[in-house]
Amino acid sequence: MDIARLIERIQQKIAEVESLYQRQSGGASMCQVQRDGRVTGGLKYEEGRMVALHFARRALQQRGEAGLADIDEEEQTWLKALADLQAKPSPPMLWLAYRQGGVDAFHWLREQFGE
Repeated sequence: MDIARLIERIQQKIAEVESLYQRQSGGASMCQVQRDGRVTGGLKYEEGRMVALHFARRALQQRGEAGLADIDEEEQTWLKALADLQAKPSPPMLWLAYRQGGVDAFHWLREQFGE
């Protein structure tokens, strides 16, 4: 696997997600959006994707191919957290969106590993 190429793809995806995030937030910081009461599931979803993608990029930049194991472990953490939320009778929708965004980012990464 070409780790440098994978990092480049992750960087491109981060830029795409950050652009979506900025459009949804109107360019405001998350703190400002929360103070204004404008937090939406879509915004939290993109935030979750950003967090997961930044983790993956950092793991690969710092550890190269060995970082793939870190990504696998982190993906399992996100999957468990999402499942735990989904098991609640009234799960908090914003946290569901956040965790789903991270899980979807890890699924996207898995697709990239296969190429």
